[in-house]
Amino acid sequence: MPATLPRPRPPTAPAAPAKKPLRSRHEAFCQHFVLGGNATYAAMKAGYTRKWASNQGYRLMRQEAIRVRIAEIRSTLARAYCLDADVLLGKLEAIYQSAHENNHFHAAARAVEIQARIARQSRPAPNASSKMTINDEFSRPGADGFHANSMAYGPGPEQK
Repeated sequence: MPATLPRPRPPTAPAAPAKKPLRSRHEAFCQHFVLGGNATYAAMKAGYTRKWASNQGYRLMRQEAIRVRIAEIRSTLARAYCLDADVLLGKLEAIYQSAHENNHFHAAARAVEIQARIARQSRPAPNASSKMTINDEFSRPGADGFHANSMAYGPGPEQK
């Protein structure tokens, strides 16, 4: 009888290693880094000694697991607080009210400008067939380069 060789088994992919949770100190480092943006500060807040905090912060930021966790925390915060246009508009309204009450008119005007930009991005653009409103006529320059209905810049009755 001829000897038969055992059937070769198909190669199996190695099982992906389970993601180990970070140590509590590393998790604290990630949380503080997201809040402060400084590795030395985050290392001190996470419990590393002040003398070695700079080295520990540098060492921790080179670890892939730490960088991944920081990115996760940042994306969670972005989803929770920043991506909703209504939340941003509400925050800007509070800033506007405070600036206006304290006579910081430049800051108030800036808040209104940013509110307008967010509102413009969150609403669909009007189509070309929409009618122009009366206020839009003021922003269109006339044939002479001045605004069409502007009394200060348009030709006076004696110049016509």
